[in-house]
Amino acid sequence: MSSAKMMIGAVLAMLAAPLTAQAPAPMQEGDTPKQRAVNAVEAPVTQHLNQTVDAATAARDAQRADAANAAADLSAAQQEQYAADMSAYRSSVQAHRMELARDEVRYARQQRAYADAMAAWRLQAHDCQKGSKAACNAPPPDPAAFY
Repeated sequence: MSSAKMMIGAVLAMLAAPLTAQAPAPMQEGDTPKQRAVNAVEAPVTQHLNQTVDAATAARDAQRADAANAAADLSAAQQEQYAADMSAYRSSVQAHRMELARDEVRYARQQRAYADAMAAWRLQAHDCQKGSKAACNAPPPDPAAFY
């Protein structure tokens, strides 16, 4: 046998050693040897993953129960303060929405004023090209005048 084949055999033997130490999964009727080998490898991993998920679920459920108990234990003063905080927050959000609406209206008016000034300038430029000295000597339209 060549030394490469011997090395591969040794590596495979080392890899197989931990797998054989684990308890095999229960065999089912009709399992092929390949399926039995897969079950032997996957069963401990699957059990570990299931235990991890179960522990995480139990911890999350405990946190939710603790939060519910803490909310139920609030005193009347704390509940009043909570209601006041919520009211202040809602008022703040409403004021912000109103400010945004005013800004949008102002921005729309500014856009319209600029567009109107540009239309007036185009007419002025057209009149100047047609020979109107007054149009050529006039200053360009100011968007603020259209606001």
